[in-house]
Amino acid sequence: MYRTGDSGRFGGDRQLYYEGRMEGDTQVKLRGIRIEMLEVESAVLRASHGVLANAVVSARRNPDFLVGHVELEPGYYRAQEQAQFRESLLSRLPLPRYMCPALLVPLDRIPVNAHGKTDRLTAHALPLPSLSQYHDDNSHITMMENALLEIWTEVLPGDLTRAVAIRPEIDFFSLGGGFIAHWARNLSRCCPKKDDADICGAPG
Repeated sequence: MYRTGDSGRFGGDRQLYYEGRMEGDTQVKLRGIRIEMLEVESAVLRASHGVLANAVVSARRNPDFLVGHVELEPGYYRAQEQAQFRESLLSRLPLPRYMCPALLVPLDRIPVNAHGKTDRLTAHALPLPSLSQYHDDNSHITMMENALLEIWTEVLPGDLTRAVAIRPEIDFFSLGGGFIAHWARNLSRCCPKKDDADICGAPG
């Protein structure tokens, strides 16, 4: 017998009804694949080599992507260096692509509940930061990359594209692009607007 962590009940009509995950369970289903949040958090902390004091990962939806909130140990890095560290950390996580967070958001302190345990619901409800004050120089990218950047900005979640500086090295699928139905539906709408029709046939 396999313990799935799902909660359910038998109804009076002898049918089995699903009622969600068991309390305290940290497993989520992302794009059809079950992911254990504790495993992702542990990998993030190990890969930081002591720079991070704590981490909590949550799933955002429509389309699906992971967000990690992290707390740095005191005395590590200035603000700009922290951003570079987080980008570097994401690029070297020893995890399959579908388990990697789309971004790591810094917090002064990871939220905890009255029992001193990580408050996952509060972390999940935190809004993603905005890069409205961040100026990213895209003058070095090619015309094709710029066209793809416009498409990505249209088809990916707005709160994500406002929080992540999309550069050529960014992984489309880690940003929720693995949701193929969403990608195909929106791409078919966006492609006719582009001068280069070859973009429509380019692999994601």
